[in-house]
Amino acid sequence: MSGFTDEERFLNNLGEKSFLRFWSWPNLFRDQGDSNKDGDGKEICDLTVVFENNVLLFSDKRIEFNHDKDIDIAWSRWARKAIGDSVKQIKGARRWFEKYPERIFVDKKCKHRIPVEIPKDVDIKFHNIVVCHGIEEVLSSFNNEASFMFDNSIRGAAHWNRDENTPFCIGQIFEGGFVHVFNESTIELVLKEFDTTKDFTHYLSQREELLRSDKHIRVLSESDMIQLYYENFDDEKGGRSIWPKELINTEEVLINMGGIQRLYKNPSFRSKKQEDEISYFWDDLIESFSFHILNGSAEYTNYEQPIEAEPSVRFMAATSRFERRILANSFKEFYEKAIPGQRGTRLCFDPANQENAYVFCLVPHHHSFPSLEYYREVRRGMVQDYCAINKHLNREIKSIFGIACKTREEGQKLSPEFFNEGQDFVFVYGDDWQDSDYLDAKTIHDEYVARGLLVDRSVHMATISEFPERDSRLRMNFDFKGKDRNSPCICGSGKKIKKCCGRS
Repeated sequence: MSGFTDEERFLNNLGEKSFLRFWSWPNLFRDQGDSNKDGDGKEICDLTVVFENNVLLFSDKRIEFNHDKDIDIAWSRWARKAIGDSVKQIKGARRWFEKYPERIFVDKKCKHRIPVEIPKDVDIKFHNIVVCHGIEEVLSSFNNEASFMFDNSIRGAAHWNRDENTPFCIGQIFEGGFVHVFNESTIELVLKEFDTTKDFTHYLSQREELLRSDKHIRVLSESDMIQLYYENFDDEKGGRSIWPKELINTEEVLINMGGIQRLYKNPSFRSKKQEDEISYFWDDLIESFSFHILNGSAEYTNYEQPIEAEPSVRFMAATSRFERRILANSFKEFYEKAIPGQRGTRLCFDPANQENAYVFCLVPHHHSFPSLEYYREVRRGMVQDYCAINKHLNREIKSIFGIACKTREEGQKLSPEFFNEGQDFVFVYGDDWQDSDYLDAKTIHDEYVARGLLVDRSVHMATISEFPERDSRLRMNFDFKGKDRNSPCICGSGKKIKKCCGRS
């Protein structure tokens, strides 16, 4: 990654891994620089993430801590430069996003606009994030781990005013919104534990709620907040809450959870991490689609610019780590269960929103197809049809994302080589469907039934716990489709479905 400092590479790598390439943008530019120099763009922020109505603004700086000065003086000078100056950068970036969203570019010459729609001012949700470098060693010497301490009674400029500050302690900083302050170790830790946009932004909202409380809150380290978040569940809201019941009626509290290793040694947490490993297949699938869209290497396109395709892949990415685990497990089980040479489809409802669903479509590639291009064309048509059929059969579904791929070969398991074969996707957004659309879908449905391509269907329900032995659950519904029949196969081979794509 040329042209970046070590600190920028560190942050950019974390950003792309957690937020994925379509939504994570290092060093965006505004067309307000000096046109006499190499390009006329002026850097907006060190890292920007734009996802749905969320805009995450990261500013990071390396400021070395002066060990030769009195601790109060050294801290106040360091904090003013490392935190105060970053807050100013975020303020400027935020103002530009609000006033000139159409003038944000990915290149210094300001020729290419960011291929993501910037949310409108009334809808936008900013997350202001400062990342400090050059402080790890001194933090470790004053705390049990390389983390700031937190005290929400410290406000604004008091962080760096010599007579008011508390060294290595962060409270409440506002600059057009709450500012989250991390150091190098803690941003790495947080993005390790909350490595999807949905998980990370929810953690930030809970973190802000804790530190903005009217109660006097003191926390020994970032890992203590992470453990609070993991260990508390709000039954009424059906989600995690950073507020344990013990804190609700307490006016002043010191939170010390004993360090991150306490969480990492928890058997249930360790089991969760093991179960989550399959979820990264879903990340890889999103990245594969995103790569070809952004690089113009997609085999088939129905869009002119990447920004037009972004909402489709964003549908996949708007999921938590747990939800991706469920979806990836469903795909893997379906893919590896399919008999080589057999066609099949599966409908999988979104674990968190039953108005959204996915259609997985397997189509074998065999010699009866005159070319790979023709096979891919047939496959795309089939998954498009199955999405429409499922919209017709399940009127409660608003949007369906279809994924089509080649049926596995004998002995083949889901592995990284899967992506070398190429996959297709379609996105059917059904909020604007008219009666005529449903009528067209019914026609397709009746044709598939007549040709034996859509017959018996069964629904399988399962309850999966995010934490084994704990009651943090989501329900998922599966709809399996497809059996052998004597009708001609839709691929055009002239063979019966039971001897072609639907061979068992």
